Amino acid sequence: MRKSGVILICRHKSFMIHSIQNHLERNHYKVVQVPPQMKDIEEVKDTSDIIIVYLDSMLENLPNLEVYLKDLCIEFEKSLVLIGDHMELQNADGYFPPGIIAAKLERPLDINHMMNVIMKIEYQNREGTRKKNIMIVDDDSTFLKMLNEWLSEDYQVTMATSGMQALTYLAKNTVDLILLDYEMPLLDGPSVLAMLRNEPTTATTPVMFLTGKDDRNSVLQVMGLKPEGYLLKSMDKERILSSIEEFFTLQKIARLTT
Repeated sequence: MRKSGVILICRHKSFMIHSIQNHLERNHYKVVQVPPQMKDIEEVKDTSDIIIVYLDSMLENLPNLEVYLKDLCIEFEKSLVLIGDHMELQNADGYFPPGIIAAKLERPLDINHMMNVIMKIEYQNREGTRKKNIMIVDDDSTFLKMLNEWLSEDYQVTMATSGMQALTYLAKNTVDLILLDYEMPLLDGPSVLAMLRNEPTTATTPVMFLTGKDDRNSVLQVMGLKPEGYLLKSMDKERILSSIEEFFTLQKIARLTT
C-alpha cells in the first residue's frame, strides 16, 4: 500500500541522495526530487505533505529559499525535514521560526533512523497532530510566562513583550494565531492589529485579544475591531485551552467546507 509522497530538495545528485530515495521508495513512499528553485518546488508542492531538504550549504547560497519554504510549510501545513552537518543544522534555527522544522537529521546519516522519523511524521500528519504556532504579545512578563507554560504542551509558542517586537518578528515569520494584549504602553493592541491588517503578509493572520476587562462596553469595544475573538486574562487554564482548541477546530471545518 503506497504511503504519502515525499518532496526531496537537493542541489546535486549523489550516492547519498540516491540511497535516501531508494530507501523511501522501498518503504512505499513516492519520491519527487527537485532542485532548490522556487518555481520547481511550486510545481510539485501539492504532491506531498513532507519536504526533505538536503542542505549542502543551500540556505546560505539561496537567501530567498528559506522564506519561501517557511511560508509554504505554514500556509499548507507541510512538515520540513532538514538533513545536514552539525553546523548547517545549528544555523537553520536562524532561518526558520519555532515549529517549522519537523526534524533535523545530522550527517553522516543513519538511514534507518531517517525512515523512523519520516514514518512518525507521516502518522502525525495523518492524525492531524502537527503543533500550531501561537504568538503571545503581552508586556506583563508574569502573565506571559504563565500563558507560555499553559500552551507549550500543545502548541509551539513564540513570545513578544511589546507590539513593536511582535511586528518586527511577524515581518519575517508567520504564525497560526496571535494572542494580543489589548492594553500595552506605547503601542497598544488595537494599533498593532491595525498595522497587521495593513500588511499583505499579516492581513489574514488570526488575532485574539487578551483583555482584563469583561464589562459589556469593554467587550463591545474589543469586538468592534473584528478580531477572531478575545480571551479574558481571568480565565483559567482549561477555559483558555478549550477556547483556542475550538478556534482551530472551527477554522479547520471552514477550510474543508469552502
